Amino acid sequence: MSYTFNYTPDGDTIIDFMRSPAFVRGLQGPIGSGKSAACVAECLRLILDEHRCFDPKTVRETSFGVFEGERTGKRKFRGGVIRNTTPQLETTTMKTWLEWLPEEVFGKVRWRAPYRQDIFIPMPDGGDVEGEVWFLALDREEDVRKLLSFEFTWLWLNEARELARAIVTAAISRVRRYPRLIDGGAKRSCIIMDTNAPDEEHWWAIMSGQVEPPDWMSEDDRLTMIKPDNWQFFQQPPAVLDVLNADGTLKGYELNPNRENGRFTDKDYYMSLIHGQSREWIVNMLQNRIGRIFGGRAVYSGFNENLHIAKEAFGPEPGEAIHIGLDFGLTPAAAFGQDVRGQVRIFDELVTRDMHAKQFAKMLKEHIAQHYEGFKIVMTGDPAGDNRSGTDGQTTFQIFAGEGLDVQPCYTNEPEIRQGAVQTQMNMLVEGKPAYLLSPACTYLVNAKKGGYCFLKDREEVDKKSIYSHVSDAEQYLFLRMGYGKKMVRRPGSSGAASKQANVRQGILNRQTSVKQRRQASILSRGLRG
Repeated sequence: MSYTFNYTPDGDTIIDFMRSPAFVRGLQGPIGSGKSAACVAECLRLILDEHRCFDPKTVRETSFGVFEGERTGKRKFRGGVIRNTTPQLETTTMKTWLEWLPEEVFGKVRWRAPYRQDIFIPMPDGGDVEGEVWFLALDREEDVRKLLSFEFTWLWLNEARELARAIVTAAISRVRRYPRLIDGGAKRSCIIMDTNAPDEEHWWAIMSGQVEPPDWMSEDDRLTMIKPDNWQFFQQPPAVLDVLNADGTLKGYELNPNRENGRFTDKDYYMSLIHGQSREWIVNMLQNRIGRIFGGRAVYSGFNENLHIAKEAFGPEPGEAIHIGLDFGLTPAAAFGQDVRGQVRIFDELVTRDMHAKQFAKMLKEHIAQHYEGFKIVMTGDPAGDNRSGTDGQTTFQIFAGEGLDVQPCYTNEPEIRQGAVQTQMNMLVEGKPAYLLSPACTYLVNAKKGGYCFLKDREEVDKKSIYSHVSDAEQYLFLRMGYGKKMVRRPGSSGAASKQANVRQGILNRQTSVKQRRQASILSRGLRG
């Protein structure tokens, strides 16, 4: 049966990806950018470019592990295609594969797991292609053992952002294994990968150099994230671009004339996708930028990425005190900011995982000494840090004091006041500028504002298990120490009316209060400043 494989890469990034001699190649791009088709085409190119195996009668070992012989045999290969789940493998990856390499032309598929297509391609020189492609679903690190039973010529990791780093490590060890050296070996063994933009903690984002390793990552783990010299990552341009108003706010979107695969994409495809989608989804899936897509209801409303996030990372203003808010527990976090003429500027953060108070205190002390020597430092922490530990009887504040860090407890832990203090500042302008400004270097706080700091589904309770809740709490303590919590309450009996805030619940402003609550409000209204 005659068959024409008609593929033309549409985009310089795709062309560079296919030309790269790297052992591991990664292609990151928006949806519809031709990533999967490029990988299928590259797999076929590897198959057809394979050299012929040795004639067994002519093989000789010229030196240890080095074989020579007459290449008059078949072209042998064994390829692997990996996706994270079986449904995704069947409905997406294999569907794309068989659109380009149909069964009736290249070989039947064995439709029982693990799936396999036996490939046969007649060649004019008599060295016909004979090989097999295995389709594997590996969505957990435990699935590595599935991979370790195979020997491959090459592997394609489809939608790599859904795969654990352990899967990639295992994949590296399974190529260069077929054909055997004594049979002639493979002309080229490699791993190709494609993905949509991952989140900021993903191994792809770190190894490709798009983000720095997070603070909580151990030194040993950081070493595993250093990109080897024989790896190469390629990033496609966005499919759509932002259209901004004169004041920098988002007006809408337009097609990027330099998008890839545009020749083969319906002109209305991307613009129709935008309708009904969140900003985070558009940024991640269409603009090919690192980030997360959040499903919960955000705690803060009215956050505007173009207004509240600075265009470039910034540091502290000389001569102004640096406020550091601290949240404790086993996921301690810190937020760093200043109050500069009524504008709260958040420029740094420390986010950890599974770290005890003493470890975190040492880390914070070193961070301050390294970056903020000579500044006046004001530290405010979760009032719960005044509780004694069940192990050594020390409070968290005492542990920090032991490291020379003077941390004062915040005067309240009332969520509505803490959240409202940030929300109010976010909704204000100071001298025509936003009263809240966040450095893009604070990736966790940026994602928290985008929706990572959210309420549990169908509840008015914040998702405390989210990594974004801890650094958000730390930021709130900073705000209250600056005095912004005072705007949320008024002293009972005073003539001034309480400010109407944009907090979605506003419960503290419009409900009947008990004697205890009125007493607390009296304390809160005095606040602290500086």
